[in-house]
Amino acid sequence: TGVAKLVLKCADAATTKIEKVNSSGEFTIYNGGAGAAENEEHIVIHNGVQDKDIIFKVNDGGTSAAAMTITGATKKVTIEGDLEVNGTTTTIDSTTLTVDDKNIELGSVASPSDSTADGGGITLKGATDKTILWVNSTDSWDFNQQVKVTGAITSTSTITGTALDGCQVDGGTF
Repeated sequence: TGVAKLVLKCADAATTKIEKVNSSGEFTIYNGGAGAAENEEHIVIHNGVQDKDIIFKVNDGGTSAAAMTITGATKKVTIEGDLEVNGTTTTIDSTTLTVDDKNIELGSVASPSDSTADGGGITLKGATDKTILWVNSTDSWDFNQQVKVTGAITSTSTITGTALDGCQVDGGTF
């Protein structure tokens, strides 16, 4: 077994090493105790052992628990618990975004109203944007592209439009 080392390299090429490890190969960085100053640009944490993980642990009520793991073999980052991101823009650069929850909230504000929801929706980027947007003045979801339906359309209210060709109503076709 090797000895775990943490090397902090600062912008001015100064290096601080923490080499003291416990019997399980872990090391500890105490707040303010690692030698990194506020004005230095980068702190690099590097695991030089091939395919080994970097694990960030927290003290959860007296028990050490993994809060984040970076898997060396796959570069997968796993965060245990909730993730909160504060900022103006959050960018996810992924081919596929998978969400286990079946409900996605948009426009979550302290005091939601139809006015705060106005203009909210989904935009699919293409040669021209394809949108599904809430328009408060018409109290409706507006699609900027046609909607193709392969099943039945059921309404509990009046369906209006200028072209309802080929519609079947109560057995009759119009």
